Amino acid sequence: MPNCTHIVSSQISEKSLIIIKIIVVQETHVIVMKHVLNLDEQKNYLLGKKGNPVRFKYPEGDFSDSPREGVLKDRFAIFDSEDEFVVYWKVIDLIEFKDYPENWLRITYYRYKKQKMIWRFAGQFSISNPLSDWVQMFSKAVKEKPWFKEFFKEVQKKINKT
Repeated sequence: MPNCTHIVSSQISEKSLIIIKIIVVQETHVIVMKHVLNLDEQKNYLLGKKGNPVRFKYPEGDFSDSPREGVLKDRFAIFDSEDEFVVYWKVIDLIEFKDYPENWLRITYYRYKKQKMIWRFAGQFSISNPLSDWVQMFSKAVKEKPWFKEFFKEVQKKINKT
């Protein structure tokens, strides 16, 4: 795909309309914001992607049903870390693919480059699988790996405290 630039507008809040410049370079989307976003605005931006189209295309182009297209049904986003240059957000997505019988779960992350005011989807090689695959993998790992079982016990303790 040749390099191209598109201008689109997105309603961030009732009072502010921000122009977003989307630069597409070899299938990688970079979002340039008009001003530096605070953490609440960053989270709202990430969660605001619910309902957007999702497209999976394997870099090698050898997957039989590539590209796979769907919609982002839901998203969980949590702040990870930041330094003077970049902010990291961890993300868990629930994706519904056309012509696929069950939803998929994707665990990935985004980077927000503060100086350039650019969003970067950083999970080109993140793991994405149908929910049943996650259940199968996690249940087997809990049975076979004591450290993984302990991990889930810690998660349950945390849930019970809230």
